[in-house]
Amino acid sequence: MKSKRPAEATDESTFLRVFQILEQEQKERQTGQLHQAVASVGKAVSCKRWQNRILNVGPAHLLQSAAVQKQVAFLAERLEIEYVRLWSLFSPQMLLGGGGEKHFNFAFLDGVMDFCVDHRLKLHLDLAQRRDFSLASEHSEIYSRATPGEMEWLPLAEAFLQHIRLRYTEEMVSQWVFELTFYLNDQPYSSQLSDLEVWRRSYTLIKSMLPRARVAGPGLICSSSKNELRKGVLKYAACGMPPDIFTTVNYPYDFEGTLEEESIFQKRKQKVDDRDFLAEQAGFVRQTLEELGFAGEYWVTDWGFSLANRNYMQDSCFRGASVLRHMLTAQGAADAFGVFCATDILSAYGDAGSVLTGSAGLLSQGGVRKPVYYAYRFLRTLGRWQLCQTEHCIINYRLAQGKKKQYFQGFAEISALLK
Repeated sequence: MKSKRPAEATDESTFLRVFQILEQEQKERQTGQLHQAVASVGKAVSCKRWQNRILNVGPAHLLQSAAVQKQVAFLAERLEIEYVRLWSLFSPQMLLGGGGEKHFNFAFLDGVMDFCVDHRLKLHLDLAQRRDFSLASEHSEIYSRATPGEMEWLPLAEAFLQHIRLRYTEEMVSQWVFELTFYLNDQPYSSQLSDLEVWRRSYTLIKSMLPRARVAGPGLICSSSKNELRKGVLKYAACGMPPDIFTTVNYPYDFEGTLEEESIFQKRKQKVDDRDFLAEQAGFVRQTLEELGFAGEYWVTDWGFSLANRNYMQDSCFRGASVLRHMLTAQGAADAFGVFCATDILSAYGDAGSVLTGSAGLLSQGGVRKPVYYAYRFLRTLGRWQLCQTEHCIINYRLAQGKKKQYFQGFAEISALLK
């Protein structure tokens, strides 16, 4: 385990770019240049209403905290969240150790799951053991702790599934999503089995015990390399046991080589300046899945414009505008986009004590609502009748209680912020 206290990361080129954009925007306003959009109610087009389906919370032990529970409950209510996504269910913090073979103590994990059930939230469980880490910038760590050694995966998984089926009933648990990811864990599920064999055996086990539950995976990390993306999609979508939900992780970064050679944590990552990275990456995965005749859903579980958790752009209005633009341009490419992440408490360490620390949460450690929170809240209020959408705005309305009540909502000049 290693912990560092770096200076809070500032990307000077990014700040300079934003200042230049704001300066240009001010000049345009002074010269009277305006962006105009004209729409007619008679030309309204029916569209799917936006849903904030998945809220990424973090490792399961984080939801033991009363502060995190309070913030998650608030977000779930205000953003109308359907699934709470957790990972590292079987970490040392959950104290699973038992008295012998196939004996595990799930008491701490029960407390976390009980909270979600009590708040009528479905669980999206990433069964992998993720590396516990946080980055100040793309090349500077705040904190990093390697994943503990492997456990006997299949006996543990079987005991866990049996336990939750008895505790919460098969009917309830069958509404949950069980995800097997293979790219953000630096320890394999089993050193005796290949990833594909782990997938097949785990898929068979889950379906045998919970036939109606959905199995998701593989959490493929996307990049601009279409060849690597295609290989990753083919590996799991064409393996004979395709997931019910194909999942990916999308950030604007490239890396050398393939993820079959070594872990993502061992690779040097290079940020790609592509304002449409999400639509392009997700669109390519969707296209590949359709070519294979994939009948399930496609979810982008994790996404964002930066990996840095000490980058004040995470707290800015820029991020809110960026989320709006990406969601409205990429919404047709996937069936769901995960909200990453619930709270800054996920990356709260001893290196920063200010109110805002540049972390990726929708809420600060103290519960301050950031601009990105209001972006997702705005998306949820959009109606199902679209009148106009341009690079700069969206205009729509919805019917309320049988009456034609128009809601004209727009976000102004997003492209000006993202040029």
